[in-house]
Amino acid sequence: LMRVPFLIMVLLSRSPMVDYYMPEQNGLQFVEKLRDIEEYAKTPVLMLTTESDAALKTKAKTLGVTVWITKPFDAEQLKNVVNTVFESIIKKSAS
Repeated sequence: LMRVPFLIMVLLSRSPMVDYYMPEQNGLQFVEKLRDIEEYAKTPVLMLTTESDAALKTKAKTLGVTVWITKPFDAEQLKNVVNTVFESIIKKSAS
């Protein structure tokens, strides 16, 4: 599988990246509403946040958050996570 920035940008353009701390609603509330929309029911969601509470991570998993990354993180870590998610999508599409 080619690992090029273009593929990463395509994935990110179709996969929301949210923070737990957002105005008006938190990231988990956003994901819950997103999952109610049929076209986004299985879309990968990356939670990038300073929050590290285990109970929130568990709830995020039950709501369908694909990856929880605690800030600060480095670009290489994000790239690796995005590549892993992308490869998973490709494998599911092929089967």
